Amino acid sequence: MSTNVKVFTKEEIEKHKTRDDLWMVIDQKVYDHPGGEEVLLEHAGIDATESFKDIGHSDDAVELLKDFYVGDFEGEKLTESPRKLDEGSKDTAPSSSTQASGASPIRWAVPVAIGIALLAYKLYI
Repeated sequence: MSTNVKVFTKEEIEKHKTRDDLWMVIDQKVYDHPGGEEVLLEHAGIDATESFKDIGHSDDAVELLKDFYVGDFEGEKLTESPRKLDEGSKDTAPSSSTQASGASPIRWAVPVAIGIALLAYKLYI
């Protein structure tokens, strides 16, 4: 059985980190997200697996991820630390600036925001 799963590289994923074009990786799978929320932008273009799992999402929230799946990730390891947003630009998350792991409420807020956004999206469709 042949599948046509699109495989993305680190460079391709890191290009999608704006409010209007936001991708993140969870468990080696690439997800497109409607974006917009600052907490999501901080995880755009990076591996958000740890942040997503830290919150302990329900099975329903995990199931909703399927609606946003765009392909698989292969290649060089992605950054896992959330980025600080540049004060001058609210549209991108600079890759050179990171927050200390575990020092921010973002570690639990991101997964909550993702779960709420996914649930709201599913309910309104």
